[in-house]
Amino acid sequence: MYVFLFYVISVVTMIFNEAAIVLFCQELKILGDFTYSNGKKEVTQHMVTGFNHELSSTLISRNSKTHDPSICDFGSIGNHLFKQNEIWINRDLIKSVCDIFAKYEGWDAALIKKKIVCNRWGKERVRTKDGSARPTKAGPLKKQCEWILNIKPLVKESYVPEESKTNRLSYKDQWDKPVMIGVASTQHTNGCHPCRANRVSVTQASGNYVRKLPTRAIFTLCNYADQGIKLTHQLIKAIISPLWPKHKPISGKDTFSIRIKVLRAKLHFNNTDKDYEAFKELVNRIPGKSVSLKKLARAFALELLYPT
Repeated sequence: MYVFLFYVISVVTMIFNEAAIVLFCQELKILGDFTYSNGKKEVTQHMVTGFNHELSSTLISRNSKTHDPSICDFGSIGNHLFKQNEIWINRDLIKSVCDIFAKYEGWDAALIKKKIVCNRWGKERVRTKDGSARPTKAGPLKKQCEWILNIKPLVKESYVPEESKTNRLSYKDQWDKPVMIGVASTQHTNGCHPCRANRVSVTQASGNYVRKLPTRAIFTLCNYADQGIKLTHQLIKAIISPLWPKHKPISGKDTFSIRIKVLRAKLHFNNTDKDYEAFKELVNRIPGKSVSLKKLARAFALELLYPT
């Protein structure tokens, strides 16, 4: 009797959660009619023209006061968000939505030509002498995950290639124009379990932590170098630790890569760079009392996160 009652309660809860996810996805997508040029004709279609990024982050982020765990079934959310044959205003909007949910679920959305896939899509990478995939905390970077979102462009631009001898037209996909979602599978498979360690590992492997370092962080470190202050491991760590995930360990290799990036960037900063000069003038107004270098570095880093 109790087993049956528990089963009924589970089924009812599942139904209510699924209904909540459907309503949630409907609130996220902004629908409307949009007119665009396709060749020599004007086309008007009903499509997804926007997305409520703020609402999605508010309910899904675990750090939010309004976090709702009942709707955090990301596979179900994907099924209701990315419907086959549905038209979106451009590919960038779809990618930005994938990035949001990948961020909170613990994976990275990779754009490959006409599809968006999980970062573990594809065969395992073999980069060790014994023939096995290189070890990472969250497992291999590739696990043949089948999460995929196919995208079809609705507008193509015709042109004649410069080296063409026959003047035969070629066609280029216009990804900034409306696109249609094709076959989609929003379930992670083959042992791919999104998690925090997976996202950190793939971001580290791609070099995006260093590559996408905010400009003002680079300005801050360049300013120190201009004043003759040595860019030590501790100084760089104090600057970037508030900018990177708290669970991302900052190694000597990370600070070395940033140091090289800063020294290279410094060669291109001169008196004609108004943004850098304005930054130096602002941050070099140090109060009369003594301020420790570490505290000052952290204050600059926090200013990057929460500009006034």
